Amino acid sequence: FSQQVKRAMRRIFHETRRSYEKTCRLAAADVLLDNEPLPMDVVNILLATKELEAEMATLLQMKVQNSLRAEHHPARRIVKDIMRDPRINNYNSFSKVGMSSAFTGPLAVTQDLLSTFGLELLFVEGGFLRKSVSDFSLFSHGHRLHVAEVTLEAQGMESMLGENTPEGEEEPELMAGMSAAFFNVHLRPVVFFKGYADLMAKVLLSSGEPTSVVRGNLLLMDHYQVLPLQSGLQVVVKLQGGLGLDISANMNVNIWEQDLNTSVNTRASLAIDFQAELDAPFFHATMRSQTEAETSMHFDTALRFSESPVLMCLQLREDQVPYR
Repeated sequence: FSQQVKRAMRRIFHETRRSYEKTCRLAAADVLLDNEPLPMDVVNILLATKELEAEMATLLQMKVQNSLRAEHHPARRIVKDIMRDPRINNYNSFSKVGMSSAFTGPLAVTQDLLSTFGLELLFVEGGFLRKSVSDFSLFSHGHRLHVAEVTLEAQGMESMLGENTPEGEEEPELMAGMSAAFFNVHLRPVVFFKGYADLMAKVLLSSGEPTSVVRGNLLLMDHYQVLPLQSGLQVVVKLQGGLGLDISANMNVNIWEQDLNTSVNTRASLAIDFQAELDAPFFHATMRSQTEAETSMHFDTALRFSESPVLMCLQLREDQVPYR
């Protein structure tokens, strides 16, 4: 990101010119923290959390603290130096308690590759889930490949329970949807419902089947090379690698039982085919190797808003990774 983009992100997060929705400000903070941040940016974000509402401040503080635990994070050294300052790292700064959370953990670790899964949960003051972001990334030799990101958003659910909108904010429209990014390419978002009338229609006519967000195969590598040997013979090397991805989501709202269930299912498979052939007038030799791996992640959310505070259960399930 250029300096011009980062200046724009600072204006959005600190609202120097006009007000922005909280998810926009969090997205601006992500850009600043995840792309070689300046110490000034980290300090200003941490100081700003003192004036933010509890949920937004909690999420930002946990994201900064997570960067200390991740050795691959670009802001790790800067945050580590800043946290030595007692004027910033003290009880008064980190005393806000909210339900929002953020964490990143490894899925697979090899000598040359690290695969991680990240999850961010942003709640509103009434206890409803406002936004969840699931992230899959690959790290190798100082480089990061952003494989997939799935975002689930819901707003306006508080109005169904008669919750009051915070002073100075407009009442958001009732809406729920999902979006995905695949290798940093954002796909067309999926809207589950928009408005109360649309919600009632989906509740009465819903089939209960999950909505497919991404489904397809991607050719990662296709290499062909002829290697001459000192003996005069030639070896033909062929290497192909492909990735299959299936991301689906489902949301069920029960108005009568006053509960909400969401599910995001992510399945991925990787296949690599290596072949080397030595062809000579008097003999033929072939060496072939095939590698396959599959993984799947399931993130389920269950809310019961018949009582206050809202009861919530979050479950993250990971199936065993078959490798052959």
